[in-house]
Amino acid sequence: MTILTVALLSLSPSPHCPEPITRQSDSGLSYSYLEMGFGSGDIKDDSGSYDMDQTHFGGSFELNENIFWIASFGRGSTDFGFSGISFDIDTTEFGIGFHSRASAGMDIYGTLALVDAEVSATGYYPESLSGHAIRIGMRSMASDQLEIDAAMNMLKIESDSDPSFDRSDTSFSFGAVLKTTDTVGIGLSYSTGDDFSGVLLGVRVYL
Repeated sequence: MTILTVALLSLSPSPHCPEPITRQSDSGLSYSYLEMGFGSGDIKDDSGSYDMDQTHFGGSFELNENIFWIASFGRGSTDFGFSGISFDIDTTEFGIGFHSRASAGMDIYGTLALVDAEVSATGYYPESLSGHAIRIGMRSMASDQLEIDAAMNMLKIESDSDPSFDRSDTSFSFGAVLKTTDTVGIGLSYSTGDDFSGVLLGVRVYL
């Protein structure tokens, strides 16, 4: 796995959110919100291990009782200190999701999103990539204020000019969101794959 693929996987969002007073699924979970988050991760490739700073903005917008849109923008930055090279990747996702009640207070869901990314590094021309991301997971209300989430994330990307960037990889994410008011929640998520791990702390506002 290249450092680029690891960065893309670490920036993928997960659609967990606590129960607001707005429109909800049959299980009491909402799929309409805006969010922002900041975090850090540890990524590895053949040349070593590096810290990456992450920024995430996104949202989910419910269309009906089972269908919702998703959209997000993420940026990851790391610095190869030994060489003076800095590395940035900007990623956008736009897609659609489906959810269904599994039991009282629990949903299963899946999303399919188009992914576009631009990679820039000191001394190199920017590289553009595109592909798709599939996410399958479950969301459950552990209490009236606390939701937990787990998902499997599959990413396939291809470079516009360099086939060596083409990758297909899988990661897993786990998260929890604590409702602080009827319309605001504080979330913490952890993502992991073969060559990376990362933590993201965020805030959500429900529509």
